[in-house]
Amino acid sequence: PDDVLKVIDQGADDTTNAVSIRAFFKKVANVAVTTDTASATIIQTRHRIPEHPLTAGQVLVYQVPIPEPLRFLEPRETETRKMHALEEYGLMHVKLYEDIAKHGRIATTYAYPVKVEGRYVMDPSPTPKFDNPKMHRSPALQLFGAGREKRIYAVPPFTEVVSLDFEDHPFEVQTFDQPCALCAAENVYLDEVILDDHGGHMFVCSDTDHCEKRRADGHHGHLASENHLASEKMEPAQ
Repeated sequence: PDDVLKVIDQGADDTTNAVSIRAFFKKVANVAVTTDTASATIIQTRHRIPEHPLTAGQVLVYQVPIPEPLRFLEPRETETRKMHALEEYGLMHVKLYEDIAKHGRIATTYAYPVKVEGRYVMDPSPTPKFDNPKMHRSPALQLFGAGREKRIYAVPPFTEVVSLDFEDHPFEVQTFDQPCALCAAENVYLDEVILDDHGGHMFVCSDTDHCEKRRADGHHGHLASENHLASEKMEPAQ
């Protein structure tokens, strides 16, 4: 096969989950593997969309624990299917409005519901809402698999995907008040990393491939030591 597989877990290529799945498919399917987003034809992801823009011909496969966006509002599957068929999404808007009433804003930060092609409300999996705009008219095929429920759904390339909101409370992504501590990237999704028992912490790119490429290109954050950068050059990722 000509496919090249990339596996990410919360944006990272080097977590136990990502490494294990990548090794499994390499051994069982004899498929080529990579950590480079641009080189991959299939990207299996657990709750992130890569920072590097996806292109036509790529397939993004999401791991989805709960595929039904209405389940927490209406637990009966027979009823949620009727609601989708009749486009009855009032409960979802009420839930978002309750956020505004309590917090002054829509507080949902992940698994933020979207409407596909102006018709169906969908759960984009527990990705941070920061990634929702990347789904809109993406040239890549997006597949969503809920293994426990034996359910698969898809968003074809260049499909309109819009996050639910209100005219007076438009959709907004998360923002961070500082850049990545390792590569100085801005306008990317960051993870908080605890450094010690005294409250020390830093924010780093969730997407490890994106962060590594920026550092290789000479971008250095305020906590990227010269020794750390030198060791990375000596030991490139496999």
